[in-house]
Amino acid sequence: KGANRFAGVKEAAGVQVLLESRQGDPLLVSGEVGAGRVLAFAGDSTWQWWRQGRQDIHKRFWRQVVLWLTHREDLQREDVWIRMNRRRVPPGVDVEFQVGARTSAGDEVAKAEFTAKLLKPDGSTSDLRLSRTGDSAEGSVGKLAMPGKYTVEITARTDGREIGRTRANLQVMDQDIELSNPAADPDQLARLAALTKEAGGRAIAAEALPDLFSEIHQRPPDLEIEVETKWQFPDRPRDAWSFLLVFVALLTSEWALRKRWGLV
Repeated sequence: KGANRFAGVKEAAGVQVLLESRQGDPLLVSGEVGAGRVLAFAGDSTWQWWRQGRQDIHKRFWRQVVLWLTHREDLQREDVWIRMNRRRVPPGVDVEFQVGARTSAGDEVAKAEFTAKLLKPDGSTSDLRLSRTGDSAEGSVGKLAMPGKYTVEITARTDGREIGRTRANLQVMDQDIELSNPAADPDQLARLAALTKEAGGRAIAAEALPDLFSEIHQRPPDLEIEVETKWQFPDRPRDAWSFLLVFVALLTSEWALRKRWGLV
């Protein structure tokens, strides 16, 4: 639906009309000069294919155009792909990913079987669970606590035969909460000062510190708070033993004097 009209196709070696309209107007023309390739397409509404639910045709057409222009139309290799929602995360965050395989024509490989393995920074490995979603699969890497570089390795097979594999790196950052945002936050400081405004709290700029020191030095204390403290004797075991020895010595001295004076 909708196309531009070519004024005419030059008759030359390597030029070929691949598609014509019912009226005989050229719609798709290819040209080859040496190792170079050119493709002229008169259509202007392939975007409507996507909106009408023909996304598979839209993707296949433009992928084949690119493959032909780059001399890759005859490749029979399947491409295994992996997509991650994040590649750099702080510790403890889950990372979801999706995997699949395509043929050289850009079609999804049906009934492909996938296995996923996680390579950790310390050299150890672990298997990842995948759930099937159509011709692709989904998985997640959960709660990675060790900072460093992780690698997710995907292997695809059909009928027991390996058709390809791919890798994707994931970086868990060594995050220090205190140093994650070292920049000053004057707005946050002003909000904290507002919470203590009734008690005299206020935000002071760095250049106003000398004036603040002078103000504190010149201003006498506005409020003296008396704090009541309680003391109990004996407060420590050493004091208790000292008191006991003194008490016993006094009683002994009294008894000795009374006996000497004949009072007992």
